[in-house]
Amino acid sequence: MSAQPVRPPIVILGGFLSRPGLYRAMQRTLADEAGVRVSVVNVGVLDWLLTVSTLGWRAILRKLDRTIRDALRESGRESVVLVGHRSGG
Repeated sequence: MSAQPVRPPIVILGGFLSRPGLYRAMQRTLADEAGVRVSVVNVGVLDWLLTVSTLGWRAILRKLDRTIRDALRESGRESVVLVGHRSGG
């Protein structure tokens, strides 16, 4: 019997004007089904509203980068599965 391959952690980045709490059920389901750490990037409505400037986008990218680095460090893996959600039409 061979060992199951260790899957990479999952990082969820919510869509425009979303907040992390909207993805908690998805986070729990993915963690239960995949058996891996699942993180939701802490980007809220205010963060999205600030994307009218370059500084707003930089702040979101820094949060995404921090979340990915934390997931990699805690899992010992070299990659993550990034799940992005597009809000709106």
